[in-house]
Amino acid sequence: MMGHTLAEKIIMKNTGLADLHPGDLVTVTPDRAVVHDIYTKSLYEKLMEMGFEKAMYPERLIIFHDHLNPACLPTDPDSLSYGYKLRDKYHVGHFHASGGICHQLIPELGYGKPGEILLCTDSHTTTAGGVGCFGTGIGYTEMAYLWGTGKLWLRVPSSIKVRIEGKIPSNVYSKDIILRVLGDLRAAGGTYRSLEFTGSAVESLSADSRLTISNMVVECGAKAGLFAADEKTAAYCKMPYESISWVKADEDAVYERELFYQAEDLVPVVACPPHVDNIRPLSEVEGVKVDQVCLGSCTNGRLEDL
Repeated sequence: MMGHTLAEKIIMKNTGLADLHPGDLVTVTPDRAVVHDIYTKSLYEKLMEMGFEKAMYPERLIIFHDHLNPACLPTDPDSLSYGYKLRDKYHVGHFHASGGICHQLIPELGYGKPGEILLCTDSHTTTAGGVGCFGTGIGYTEMAYLWGTGKLWLRVPSSIKVRIEGKIPSNVYSKDIILRVLGDLRAAGGTYRSLEFTGSAVESLSADSRLTISNMVVECGAKAGLFAADEKTAAYCKMPYESISWVKADEDAVYERELFYQAEDLVPVVACPPHVDNIRPLSEVEGVKVDQVCLGSCTNGRLEDL
């Protein structure tokens, strides 16, 4: 039996299977199921349509109000009222009427733990991979079925190893790293793959920097973006390292392909219009007039970035 990637090991832990391979269809019991305000009304209506009057595991359910908070369109406040309806009818275990971006709060509040499976109605759920949690996005129809049954099917993804060795230059940040990877893989190059990051440069990254990288893997179609758990992960998640030391790929894991980078060769880059994979060194666009700057995104709006 060959070794397994980190994605495979997490799915094996969840399902109890002794072995599996990319392409296998399995039934998982996610540790957390998250919905944010954009889909509260749609989820409620779909649950009614499916006939689910109660949730299988209400303590695993989380609702965040962030995307439409503050409201800017006349119908936006409906999301909050439907959030309360969901909370009260299905006895939702964790409800946040405000507080911040769900992708930041999920790892920060311990909703996405190393070695767990997290499903959420948002593509950037991959963020949780920064702490070794298999996080991925699903639609509200799938979420309704998950609320009602506690289970969902999943196709085991093949994996791409991204190995970065050396010392990261002082003017290069995690956003530069993931943009470089996206530029090389292209917008569809990671479709339904797990991108797994390793190497001495990766080990030097803070937990916040890892979250930034995992957040953006979805921009090349990836199903997950995973980092092995280490002492930094344990400190961030407030868990003993011994309990999560297994959250790493096997030495003989089989990958679809490997990307290698020497950290010292990395430079600041920027994604240019019109596509996220149109990556160019910052030096090539120096002098371009900037009309608007946004701070505080779910990708890298953490205090470390600011």
